[in-house]
Amino acid sequence: MGVYLYFKMKKGQLQINETIMIVFIFVIIILAGLLIFYKFTLAGIKEDSIQNDVVRFQTMRATFSEIPEIKCSIQGMSESCVDSYKMIIFKKMTELDKDYYIFRFGFKDIQLKLVYPNKDVNNCSISNINNCGVWNLYSHIPKEYNKALKVDTPILVYFPDKEDYGISIVTITNYIVDKK
Repeated sequence: MGVYLYFKMKKGQLQINETIMIVFIFVIIILAGLLIFYKFTLAGIKEDSIQNDVVRFQTMRATFSEIPEIKCSIQGMSESCVDSYKMIIFKKMTELDKDYYIFRFGFKDIQLKLVYPNKDVNNCSISNINNCGVWNLYSHIPKEYNKALKVDTPILVYFPDKEDYGISIVTITNYIVDKK
């Protein structure tokens, strides 16, 4: 009788050990599946984020002259151009309230160069508004980035003091950063 109990205890312990091993292997398989699911989901989110940046960039390119801070208006009537004086003030605003404009524009570099009636390479400021041709409007370039998208778009510039227009090229560079 003692041998029979000893054998039953051994067999019961063996079954418990087998059950624990099966549960352990099952848990490892579930964890591996969750890890693989997490990796694929994370890769999909990163890809969606990059596509969202590209769409926002294309939208900004198309609507740049409609930004209220630089949009020109003549006698209260809105025009499809940018105001040369407002661009100088806009540059100061981006320096004073960096957090707001970083949130609004992200990693971009925005520069406007006058090509007609004259090609001047001087940076515009309030002191030399009549002898300049380059407005560095916004610059927030990351230290490291994956890709840079750059586009040039013609845009009309209004000079309120002369009541005249000029043609310029706005260069918008969008830096795509790998978000970790």
